[in-house]
Amino acid sequence: LVSLVAQQPTQAEQPRIPKDSSQPEDPKEDRGAEETPKQEDEQPAEAPEIKVEEPVESKEETVNQPVEQPKVETPAVEKQTEPTEEPKVEVTTVETREEVIPFATKEQEDDTLKRGTRQVAQEGVNGKKQITETYKTIRGEKTNEAPTVEETVLQAPQDEIIKKGTKGLEKPTLEWVKTDKDVLKKSATASYTLNKPDGVEIKSIKVALKDNTGTVIKEVTVEENNLNATLDNLKYYQGYTLSTTMVYNRGEGEETEMLEDKEVQLDLKKVEIKNIKETSLMSVDDAGVETDKSLLTEKPTDVAPLYLRVTTHDNKT
Repeated sequence: LVSLVAQQPTQAEQPRIPKDSSQPEDPKEDRGAEETPKQEDEQPAEAPEIKVEEPVESKEETVNQPVEQPKVETPAVEKQTEPTEEPKVEVTTVETREEVIPFATKEQEDDTLKRGTRQVAQEGVNGKKQITETYKTIRGEKTNEAPTVEETVLQAPQDEIIKKGTKGLEKPTLEWVKTDKDVLKKSATASYTLNKPDGVEIKSIKVALKDNTGTVIKEVTVEENNLNATLDNLKYYQGYTLSTTMVYNRGEGEETEMLEDKEVQLDLKKVEIKNIKETSLMSVDDAGVETDKSLLTEKPTDVAPLYLRVTTHDNKT
C-alpha cells in the first residue's frame, strides 16, 4: 500500500509594489521591513512527492480543485474455507458367539472296590454357553474401550464321576511243592505254585542255597511263568538249606514275604549185593566215556567222576 499525503495549497505570492522615494518613510515600516526577510529569499517547504497518473497543471488549479486521490489496487485474496468436521457419533455393535463348557472330572473313593481299581460311575458331558460382546464404534470402527461382555449358560455341563477303589488287595501266595534230587548229577530242583490276585505285581522270587554254616553259596531267580529253581554242583552227604523270598506290590509299596526254609541233602543209596563176582572203580568224563580206574597209584583229588561198579556171578551190574 502506498501512503498518500495531500499537498496543502500554497498561498499565492503578492506582487511587490515599489516604494516611492517621495513618500516619507515610516520608521516602523522600515523596522518591520528590516526584520521581515524578503519573501524572494524564502524557500517553500518541500512536500512529499506524490506520483499520480495525471500531472498537476498549476498551483492555482490545485488550490481551487481537490486533489484526486490515486487508486491503489489491492490484490484479491482467495478466501479459504476450512472443512467442517463432522461430529463424532458413538454407536454400539453387538457380537455373539457360542463356546463349549468342558466337563469336570471328580473322583470318589469306594471301599467296595479293590485298591488300584478305577470305575466310571457317570459319563461327563460338555456344556454350552453364549457370549455377548458389546463394542462402541465410531464410523464403523471399534474404539479402544473394552467391550461389555455378558455370558449366558445355554446348557450346563455334567461332571464325570470316577470311583477309586480303596479296598486292600489280597496278598499273593507262593508255596513250595517239592524238591527233586538227581544224585548222580549232584543237583536238586525245587518246584513252587503261585496264586496272584489281579492288581498285584510280583517284583521278584529268589531261592538262596545256604550251606550248614548259613553262608549263601548260590542264588537262583525264579520266573513267574516257570516256577522251578535248579541248584547244581551239590556235594554228597552235605546238608543244604533252601531259603525262598518273594517281593510283591499291592499298590501300597513293595512288600517282602519269606517262605519256610527247606532242607536238602544228596546221599548215595546203600545197596546190599550178594553173590559178588568182582568190583571195579570206574571214571566217567564229561562226554560220558567210562574208564576203569581200579588200579589207583595215588589218591584221586576229584572223586566226582568216580563210581564203583559191582558185578555178580549172574553178570548183573
